Amino acid sequence: MCFAMWTPKSPATSAASQQAVPHPPAALPSLRPYVAVQLLAGLAGVLYWLLQRRPLFPLGLVFGLLALLAPVLIGRLAAHASRWTAWAEFLRLATLALPACHLTRSLPRCGPITGPSLVLLAIAGSLVWLDRLRPAPPARPVLAPDPARRTLAHRCAALLLVIHVLYVHRKAGEGTLPELLYGCHVNNVLLLIGLWTLNRRILSATLVFATGMGLPMWLILVLTERTTHALSVLLHTLPIAFALAALRPGGLSARSGLRATLGFFLLLPIAHHATPPALNVHVTHRPTPELFYLGQTLWGSRLLGCCMALSLLFAAAFVYRRLLGSAPERREATSS
Repeated sequence: MCFAMWTPKSPATSAASQQAVPHPPAALPSLRPYVAVQLLAGLAGVLYWLLQRRPLFPLGLVFGLLALLAPVLIGRLAAHASRWTAWAEFLRLATLALPACHLTRSLPRCGPITGPSLVLLAIAGSLVWLDRLRPAPPARPVLAPDPARRTLAHRCAALLLVIHVLYVHRKAGEGTLPELLYGCHVNNVLLLIGLWTLNRRILSATLVFATGMGLPMWLILVLTERTTHALSVLLHTLPIAFALAALRPGGLSARSGLRATLGFFLLLPIAHHATPPALNVHVTHRPTPELFYLGQTLWGSRLLGCCMALSLLFAAAFVYRRLLGSAPERREATSS
């Protein structure tokens, strides 16, 4: 009777039943090692501050408490699977960058390697580690090119080209054409190619550079020199809007921060040898007083500038991957 009630399943039925069973979502890696490392780093910073016998003025006390208590709060958020975990830690790292650089300036340096350079490298490494532990959500796949979006991207490219030609004409009249080797202008040329071809890798890298380096450095220049003009404003703001409009449906390229950083590092020696020292393009000939204060030497200032660019570009990529979603490598170069 037992043999009569049992009937063996066919291979097709077994396969169908296996496919019908939903797989549980993969568990996220634990944040405990990350939180422990951040706590040790914060404790080391506070102890170093006390050993230097510096006064615990209110701002220093606030940042010290932030360095020690914030990782614990991040761990609590992670324990409850909060989607704000990555954002809260990003804000903590961003607020700690400047005071930590100022605190570690008095550390003994090893050649061009100074304390602020190590701080900025640690922040960039923390962002990469956090991005692996709490990855950004995948972007919505783009199945076919959209003719309307392609037309809009081509119009944006045409408008950007017209503005760039007018800017080149202005620079030629001023006798400062070598300033076109600034990263924001080279980035705009690459953005033109990305908009015309709708190449996701190019669009992602140019968006990250325009936001992480182009716009902040231009704002600092405007605030220090207290002068600008309409073409400059357009060339530093419109590229971000154009790249965002082209990328929004399909997400940000997975390695956009690395591509933007490598492109900027390759541009530095070109700008140093192809531009006159009087223009000091990309601060490659002489450091600014702020960079020299933290870098202490010429090569120390150069290394500090590279570490600053690395942390800013990785931070911009971190933010955009969470706002736009992350696009996998296998469909990055496809038209969207």
